Amino acid sequence: GTDIPDDIAARLTAQALDRVVGLIRLMAATMGDSAPANVVLPTRQDIADITALRLETVSRIIKSLERAGMLHPVRVAGVHATRSFTVDFRHLAAQARIRAG
Repeated sequence: GTDIPDDIAARLTAQALDRVVGLIRLMAATMGDSAPANVVLPTRQDIADITALRLETVSRIIKSLERAGMLHPVRVAGVHATRSFTVDFRHLAAQARIRAG
């Protein structure tokens, strides 16, 4: 593999995170920004295709968003369990402010 300096790797990771968070916000935009909203995401592969990221990167980001409390898995009838979430926009907004700062 190629050795990428830490500062560049951190910037690339932040950009990847911003792409996935941006897509989640877009998917849930019809729900409004105030309260937590349920959203059914595309498949991990579709998210990777849409955001021009690798499947592994998308999976890692979604897992980290779950661990951080920004995404909470929910059961939705007829939808695969790994695709339906309640989105906490306050956490996502805080994440965007951290990125911008």
